[in-house]
Amino acid sequence: MPLCPPNIKRLSLFLCLIFLNGCGDWSYYNQSISGHLELMRKRESIQDVLAHPDTPAGLRQQLHQSQQIRQFATRELGLPDNKSYTSYVDLKRPYVVWNVVATQEFSLQPEQWCYPIAGCVPYRGFYRQSDARRFAGKLHRNGYDVTLYGVPAYSTLNWFDDPILNTFVGSTPTQLAALVFHELAHQVLYVPNDATFNEAFAVAVETEGTLRYIDLYSTPEERQLFLDRQQRGEEFIQLLLQGRQDLQALYKQDLPYRAKRVEKHLVLRKLQQDYRAFKARWGFSGYDNWVQRGINNARLASISTYHTRVAGFRTLFRQVNRDFSTFYDAVKQLASLPKPRRHQVLERLAAHDPPHWALMLNPQPPQVAEGESKATRN
Repeated sequence: MPLCPPNIKRLSLFLCLIFLNGCGDWSYYNQSISGHLELMRKRESIQDVLAHPDTPAGLRQQLHQSQQIRQFATRELGLPDNKSYTSYVDLKRPYVVWNVVATQEFSLQPEQWCYPIAGCVPYRGFYRQSDARRFAGKLHRNGYDVTLYGVPAYSTLNWFDDPILNTFVGSTPTQLAALVFHELAHQVLYVPNDATFNEAFAVAVETEGTLRYIDLYSTPEERQLFLDRQQRGEEFIQLLLQGRQDLQALYKQDLPYRAKRVEKHLVLRKLQQDYRAFKARWGFSGYDNWVQRGINNARLASISTYHTRVAGFRTLFRQVNRDFSTFYDAVKQLASLPKPRRHQVLERLAAHDPPHWALMLNPQPPQVAEGESKATRN
């Protein structure tokens, strides 16, 4: 049985914010609103789907699993207890939206697009792949490095009750858990205009939460398999981030455009070579499709948004003795700092042998040497 339409007051406020933002992008907002409302209209209570005799056995099992994950998220990870992920939608397509990321030819800073509520973010999302391709093609013709990728889920930041979607319900239990933990983390904390902070926080919650989930529900062999997969994934990400750093150093050099373009090609070719060495070392080709699509500034920028600050958050989690409630409180204190400062703290947390996060949050004034005069101190 379909659920009721989304809360009208919330939708009205959402629309008011859009209109206050101006109508220059009305066609874009129109597809966003209609796409999201279509998703909301198609929701069905998971209880009703489970009770329906025609529900396939595989989907029934996965929805049962999703509710176990949802309860675990609240009970063990302190994530919000609301109606998110208690409904189901089959969108009849592989992704809920398609995102476009773009950078200048010699820059790793993604273009920013600003929205009501969410603030400015480094991507543009579309409910129809054809619209995303059209937009990406226009940017490419204007000289941008561009990437387009499908997104299986997104968070409405508790403005609406987010459903389980066919775009991710077919994942393994571990992958499903990771995705639910990630999206619920955005409901714990979201800082407008700082996608890198938001996504790294959600990835850290996803990672630590999944490890705890595996400890409870998986065999030792399954846990080791997950840890091996995670280590391999982290090494691949570091390989890409190193390539990003190499490009960043290149773009700071005062070179003619033609020479810089040649050097950029050489850095990207080296990154391809490094990937082949990585693949040979691991005996694993699972990232081939990603790499073969071509690596450019935009793809590296997207990776950076999600992963650059994760190590800092995970150090913070260890410093609070892996207690999720204390972790969330600490992260909220970090979020209250000016943007450059909060990133500085996370960068130091990611370094070798970092100080305790609270010391960096409230640095002590320098000690005054004994016998120093009051005049000198002033």
